Amino acid sequence: MCRAPTARQRKAQVVAKDDLAELSAEKQYNQDFLGRDQIYLPDPAPFSVAQVRNSIPKHCFERSFLTSTLYLVANLCVVGFMWLVADKFIGMSNMPSWAPLVFWPLFWYFQGLFMTGLWVIGHECGHQSYCTSGLVNDIMGLVVHTSLLVPYHAWKRSHALHHGNCCSMEQDTVFLPSTRTQLKKDKFSQIMMGFAPLRLTYIVVFFLLLGWPLHLIIHATGSRTGKSGWINHFNPYCDLFTPKQFTGVVISDIALAGVMYGLYNLSQLWGFDYMLKMYFIPYLVVNMMLVTITNLQHTDTNVPHYRGKSWNWLRGALATVDRDFGWFFNIATHHITDSHVAHHLFHTMPHYKAITATKHLKEFLGPYYNFDDTPVLKALWRSWTHCRFVEDDGGVLFYKKDL
Repeated sequence: MCRAPTARQRKAQVVAKDDLAELSAEKQYNQDFLGRDQIYLPDPAPFSVAQVRNSIPKHCFERSFLTSTLYLVANLCVVGFMWLVADKFIGMSNMPSWAPLVFWPLFWYFQGLFMTGLWVIGHECGHQSYCTSGLVNDIMGLVVHTSLLVPYHAWKRSHALHHGNCCSMEQDTVFLPSTRTQLKKDKFSQIMMGFAPLRLTYIVVFFLLLGWPLHLIIHATGSRTGKSGWINHFNPYCDLFTPKQFTGVVISDIALAGVMYGLYNLSQLWGFDYMLKMYFIPYLVVNMMLVTITNLQHTDTNVPHYRGKSWNWLRGALATVDRDFGWFFNIATHHITDSHVAHHLFHTMPHYKAITATKHLKEFLGPYYNFDDTPVLKALWRSWTHCRFVEDDGGVLFYKKDL
């Protein structure tokens, strides 16, 4: 239940709304090719992080081990039930020949969708939003994420760097745009994106299916190299990590090796064909969904990036997009799609409170809250075709298409 705002919250809202109305009237923004204003937060901002927080009911920041665990158990039950149904019914000898061609893809999609929900709960643990205990968060996150072949502690660290440096051209760790000069030098991308059949191959293979593993292995869409050389999520000595994270990265590597060994033994026991259909293809669907969701959260022609001193934390946190993937998809993925602005502002807020918080943020932030209702596939195609590079200079940067 939503509680009425306190006097302090009402005062913060009034002050901010007055400032936003004045700024909106005075500021003239450029427009993208769709005619949308390329709005970015002014510096200094018309409100503080404390004022933004005070616009949200306090109960939205309360974390509950019981509630989070109920969501986890429910998610596991759905995944387990779908596994049992697929194991028992799909491919039965008395089914018509067309049935597997229909039901296997349906199983892969929906199993991948609910496995993505599990991934989101592991992601919550990394943000310490599962409960108030850091140890419990890390135990639960390690178990859930490792089962999905995610190096929990390593990714927890790199993702924290992303949250701390979102949309900074120098420091962000994911979806860093190429500059005009970099794209001119990248002949491979120019060729792949310049010819329609190759573009489709590039998008499906390199972006959707392999984008997530490549991010873990070679830090794709982030900085590729650092002072210590090759950056990846498995080397505790690379520049992503400090000595403080060394043990966690090693634990993640060992746990991941254990799960992969277990998957190998299950493939030997039940057959690789069985495990391919029951685990590995849904796993690839998870990868596809993760890349799709996260790309659309941070990539569009009206989403700014910032260079040098033009960046600050609040500007970066608000350079994110909420999108509606459809009520079923939103619920299955615990609203990671349509409450991402709230998540970037307050990452320890549990997912089951983020939608309530989003309603208050939308009212408080006004023009600085970014929601896009473009159909998902259309928005994804727009990000692939129109968000190719940013300029080599300037402080506030927006994506461009043509060199």
